[in-house]
Amino acid sequence: MALAQAAPPSQLAPPLEFGLSSAYAESLKAFKQFDENGDGVITRDELSKVFMTIDPAHWTERRLQLLMDAADTNHDGHIHYEEFVRWLMAENSEWDVDRAAIQLSQEPSIRRDSLVLDFRQTVSRTELLKFQVDQSNGRTLGVKVDSSDGRTLLIKSINGDGLIAEWNSQNRAKQVSPGDRIIEINDLRGDAKRLMKELKKKLPMDLVFMPSDSATSYVSRVIDAYDVEQTWMEEGNFGRIKKATHKDTRSVYALKSLRRKRTTKEQFENMTSILKGIDHPNVIKLFEVFEDCLEFHMITELCSGGELFERVLRDTLFTERQAAIVMRQILAGVGYLHSRSICHRNLRPEHVLLESEKAIPSSVVKIIDFRAAQRFKEGQLFNQRVGQVLYMPPEMARGGKYDHTCDIWACGIMLYLLLSGYPPFVGENDGETLRLVQRAEVVFLDCDWRRISEEAKTLVKSLLAYTPSNRPAAAEATTGEWVKSCELDGRPFPLHGGQAKMKAYCGTSRLKKAALHEVARRLKTDQVQQLHEMFQLLDKNGDRLISFYELKEGFDKLGKQESLEDLKRLMEEVDLDGSRQIDYTEFLAATLDRKCYREEEALWAAFQVFDKDRSGSISKAEIAQVLGAEEVQGLVGSADVERVLAECDGDRDGTISFREFVALMHKEASSGAGEGGVQKSLRFAGA
Repeated sequence: MALAQAAPPSQLAPPLEFGLSSAYAESLKAFKQFDENGDGVITRDELSKVFMTIDPAHWTERRLQLLMDAADTNHDGHIHYEEFVRWLMAENSEWDVDRAAIQLSQEPSIRRDSLVLDFRQTVSRTELLKFQVDQSNGRTLGVKVDSSDGRTLLIKSINGDGLIAEWNSQNRAKQVSPGDRIIEINDLRGDAKRLMKELKKKLPMDLVFMPSDSATSYVSRVIDAYDVEQTWMEEGNFGRIKKATHKDTRSVYALKSLRRKRTTKEQFENMTSILKGIDHPNVIKLFEVFEDCLEFHMITELCSGGELFERVLRDTLFTERQAAIVMRQILAGVGYLHSRSICHRNLRPEHVLLESEKAIPSSVVKIIDFRAAQRFKEGQLFNQRVGQVLYMPPEMARGGKYDHTCDIWACGIMLYLLLSGYPPFVGENDGETLRLVQRAEVVFLDCDWRRISEEAKTLVKSLLAYTPSNRPAAAEATTGEWVKSCELDGRPFPLHGGQAKMKAYCGTSRLKKAALHEVARRLKTDQVQQLHEMFQLLDKNGDRLISFYELKEGFDKLGKQESLEDLKRLMEEVDLDGSRQIDYTEFLAATLDRKCYREEEALWAAFQVFDKDRSGSISKAEIAQVLGAEEVQGLVGSADVERVLAECDGDRDGTISFREFVALMHKEASSGAGEGGVQKSLRFAGA
């Protein structure tokens, strides 16, 4: 029977046999997520796009076609709303798991970007600033000035090694900034020429500064919260990296400082906004952001293993299997970024670090440096040439437009380099190198490649396909035979209470879940090694995300199957960001041993993330921000916030103190704990 012309989603009604039940609202929500263009029908491309985000390894072309055939009952090549609802509510078991997967909630429980502390608050400066410096020892103010107004000296820039920069580093609210004016030196004022002469004298001097009309001072400084080492771990054109130890928790991080001369405010905002919203074990984590008049600062996780390729060059026994282990992680990170519509654009060996000093096969790879990264929409092209010629795709090297597959090309260059010890396109000079990149003819010299498998060469050639559309997606590359050769073996693996812990986690409050997430985010892999390996076994396709299908398969292998409804509820409870996948940190948060989050230092670090104004307590507005409100004021008096307060606010003062926060974290889950959260020794057979 032919169906009527498709109606827009706002006018859709369910088939009469189902009525206006609550299932109708759920089915409409599910339909709209597929019907991207809002024309009232689902095309095969729209179907594919959604299922690829749920689990690309599960949804092969054949399986997509089978679903299309099952739902498209009038065989017009589209799935109409009535057809979709009948498929969704049918009682045949063949598609039960898929129906549950597409009905997973996409409502986030927390705002991930709220977990990154931003200490860039400023205060207006109106008062004159007075202090003394001493140039008699040979040091200078370290400023460039302009005397064009004839009366004062306008500060145009401040050198990081001068006396003014030293004053700024030691004073919090009273700082000198470019745009301020020197109006007096040793009681001399009103004559710019005489002020300039006085400024050059090698003697102590009393200075008076007048702030610019829009002058501000930064309230928080890195050194207020961290002990920063004086020696740089690394220094580049754009900034420097030092070790920084948190004064309260004594945890060690990396402090990356970017010079304002080389990084604009817009670039820094773009970089931090991207890092605030992502969470993947193979992408660097951002914890805090600071700013001063000379530099932007980021507190990130510390990767003590150094640059991946420096380690590879030192390792004379580096094998093809180790290369597969490394590339699987890099491709997983790139695939995650692309699934979030983020293109790195400057992937190269220096931007891949090792988390620890462990042997390469046991260490975790981290993608860093998001200075050139950009968000993109499907089909969007970039035209700005970035990075080094050695790692550019031919379309960028020619000066043409390019898309996110430039990252795939860079992965191919790095894989070639890992396997051979040198990049594929290197000339005698930059011009010749550019011509070789533009031609993109991949050659495998027998003397270097005869012991490398054909599967590895095939992957290299596919990643380095001349035509961008012929390059595989990162998710496709991670499931190839060569990359899969690095999988953990099939030995039985002890899952100590993992399933029970996840069930118990479902009974915890949203604030506690957010706190556990923050504790887990700051843990190193060697602190949760068993959970790390458990995650890898559940993550069958190696994308460092656990889909609904992978979770079901893993739990089925435990020997005790969950109902689809229970499994769906568990997935939604653990998936805090509403992505319909369990990412690494979400998994850790749901399965952590209590000892990981009962230590006061770990709890204090988590508490500070929520106590954003450093008042010593968490307010309603701060709770609302953590719980995911886009409009915080609209949620302040909501039932969600009131429930959190009712559970935590013992003294009923409307805020949560640290003592009350600790009590919340020590409290056992009161519901949804399955079998009471009892620790069990379960066996997981990793096939």
